[in-house]
Amino acid sequence: MIHLLKKAKWIFLAMLTIYILSFGAGFISGKLNITTWNRLGNSKVFKFNRNLEYHVPLYGDLLQSYRDWYRKIRTRVLFERDYTKTRLLIFMNNFVFANITMALRAALVFPMIFYPMGRFFQGVLMSEGTMIQQFWILIVLEFGGYFITICATLCLIFWILFYRRFGFSSRKKALINGVKFFGIMYLISGIAIAIGSYLEVSLIMKMLGGS
Repeated sequence: MIHLLKKAKWIFLAMLTIYILSFGAGFISGKLNITTWNRLGNSKVFKFNRNLEYHVPLYGDLLQSYRDWYRKIRTRVLFERDYTKTRLLIFMNNFVFANITMALRAALVFPMIFYPMGRFFQGVLMSEGTMIQQFWILIVLEFGGYFITICATLCLIFWILFYRRFGFSSRKKALINGVKFFGIMYLISGIAIAIGSYLEVSLIMKMLGGS
């Protein structure tokens, strides 16, 4: 596993640099009132990026049906204040559906063009209002989980495409090691997302006056 991490480090570092620079630029822009979340949210580029998956044949319809079901069930369990089911529901949504969507975006590579833009939007959003420490921890955990999945997927794709450059003896070897690496990273991502989901519901409980 150590040798795979060494092969993956430059992809992780490159993506982390993009994340920090994009998020930081958005956060500073928001703080300086150069732009606002509402203005960005109404832009055509933002709407296209947010709805990109819905344009994929079959998958888009499936995703829309799932999200309609998810919102309905989440509202019901929150109204009933069944926080155990809420935690499980949010975890499954973030770990399975949201995480798979991130992996698909990374696997197709092209959608990653919008990745810096998405982090910029996120930075602007976080710059507006006063965020409590727990909320920042939540962002690090949940989006950190997605970040791990995205990087692991890019490693798999680039290792297969450029297997010699990454030190693999064959494309098959790159594929086997890439799948292994992705699986381990996906599980690590799940741990971060699970903790984030627990914290997310705890914050919701606090806002609703739950216990």
